[in-house]
Amino acid sequence: MFKTYLGDDVNIESDEGVVTLSGTVGESAYISLAEDTVGSMVGVVSVDNELKVKDDAPAKNSDAWLVTK
Repeated sequence: MFKTYLGDDVNIESDEGVVTLSGTVGESAYISLAEDTVGSMVGVVSVDNELKVKDDAPAKNSDAWLVTK
């Protein structure tokens, strides 16, 4: 279920019940969805949510990026 909403750009690491979420998601609502989902799992002590919303800006130094300068 998690990957259905969040895609493959989310990394999940766990150490002694502390779960770190990092990567990007398509919408800001998915940041709290991920944290709430993981936080409710058995054995999770805390969630360090480092997720960010994907930036649709062109990659730096690409042709599309240069046009904006």
